[in-house]
Amino acid sequence: MPKPSELFHGGRPAPAAGAGRRPSGVRSKGEVFHVASSSATTAYGGELRIPVHPAAGSVSSMAISYKLEPGQRSRETALTISECGLCVVQGRGRVRIGKSNHEVVVGDLAFIPVQKKFSIENTGEEPLVMLGLITPPDPTMLRLAGLWAE
Repeated sequence: MPKPSELFHGGRPAPAAGAGRRPSGVRSKGEVFHVASSSATTAYGGELRIPVHPAAGSVSSMAISYKLEPGQRSRETALTISECGLCVVQGRGRVRIGKSNHEVVVGDLAFIPVQKKFSIENTGEEPLVMLGLITPPDPTMLRLAGLWAE
């Protein structure tokens, strides 16, 4: 049976005490972010916004907004160290996870396991909008959004 630290840290050792502290000058209180005000990238296909990420004060997750126009499809990718939950808040589409296709509509939540290839396609007549939480913050998405420098 895995130790509790393995369950919460993907089999990696738990962070050392104090490892989750925010760097000085980074927000430390809860906040409300206006998603449309955060910068967007189209490097992934569609419009990806990441209003909550490590540089914005989060130490353990990223919040994302993803929008695809009718007929638009994202490029296939995989998160290197993270899991992701994407909830459909507008439209309908198809989420491909590994080799399985899943039709999604408003209220559905797609769970993307770590290192599993996935893509998203808008199969509806209106924009497909999904909100998601990625934990821990993943370099793949941060690179796509221009928030990670090598």
